[in-house]
Amino acid sequence: MTPPPPPPTPTSTTPSNSSNQDIVHLLESNQRILHHHSLVLQTIVTLLESQHSEIKSLIESRRSEIGFESRSLSLQLRRLQHPFHVFRVCLGDVPDDVLASILGHVHPRSVFALARTSRRFKRVLEGPLFAALSVARFTNTNEEEAEMLELERIFFLAPNKWQSKFANTCLSKKTEISWGMDSDAVFRIPPSIRLLDRLVTLQLSGIQGTIPKEIGALVSLQDLDLSRNALSGPIPPEIGHLRNLKRIQLHHCNLSGSIPPEIGDLVKLTHLSFNNNKLTGTIPKELGMLKELRDFRLAFNQLTGTIPRELGQLTNLTWFSLRDNRLTGPIPPELGNLRKLQSLFLYDNQLSGRIPREFLKLVSLEECDCTGNQGLVLDFDMPVVQI
Repeated sequence: MTPPPPPPTPTSTTPSNSSNQDIVHLLESNQRILHHHSLVLQTIVTLLESQHSEIKSLIESRRSEIGFESRSLSLQLRRLQHPFHVFRVCLGDVPDDVLASILGHVHPRSVFALARTSRRFKRVLEGPLFAALSVARFTNTNEEEAEMLELERIFFLAPNKWQSKFANTCLSKKTEISWGMDSDAVFRIPPSIRLLDRLVTLQLSGIQGTIPKEIGALVSLQDLDLSRNALSGPIPPEIGHLRNLKRIQLHHCNLSGSIPPEIGDLVKLTHLSFNNNKLTGTIPKELGMLKELRDFRLAFNQLTGTIPRELGQLTNLTWFSLRDNRLTGPIPPELGNLRKLQSLFLYDNQLSGRIPREFLKLVSLEECDCTGNQGLVLDFDMPVVQI
């Protein structure tokens, strides 16, 4: 009898074999993950390279365009510097109203220079349509103070219709103007100054030309200072309309002609300074009506004739100067009524006769210089008087 086969030997798995298999599986899994990530990274790199290439191409394209635009802009600027060239040709067939609209978008600091380049530009820039469009565009409530101040100064250089429109729009409610012009341009007081009839103070420097008669429309004015300007011509008699005026300073202005007797209507005046001009003629007796006057200066002019006795009515005077003129005749005794007078300057004239004894009543007098008048005689004791 054949013996039964031996039972199969059971397979046993050791712990070390199981652990190795797990590690192998883990490594294979990680390898697959890394491979996937590698593919993703390669895709990203490819995309970045493609985008880099596109960006580089775009940059080169824009650089080329910018270079072209720069050259084009330079060419346009050169053409604008010679407006009789292409610029005028391009606008030659444009109607005036369209041209006014175009120029109305150019800042006034630049556009008014075009008036010198052609008669047509001058005509359009001096027209009412351009004035309305330009003022409306560049004057609004959002403008900064510096911008508005620049426009106010441009006011003196602008055509008349622009001045009038700007004055009505922006200046008509102003009560004080104090402008100093510091450029090489020639500034003049325009006739449109008449529109600023609410002004209480007007002070201008750096101006030339004459004082326009329209200044007489500033009926609210109390302080007028045009001193130290290169003005010319006479003092307009219309200044006599400024009945509220308290101070008028026109000294060092190169003004000529006679003193208007209408100045005597300015009965509220406390300060009058016309010294250092080229004024001629006699001193109007009407100035004796200025009873509030405290400071009165007519020195360094070419005034002739005698000192009006009516000036003895200026009983509030503290300073009185007629020095360096061509005045003749005696000193009127009525000046002895100026009891508040502290300083009196009559030297370097051609006065003659005796110093009035009425001067002894000038109890406030601190200095009285009458030197340079060869015909004057002092026959009483008054140390403050120099002859």
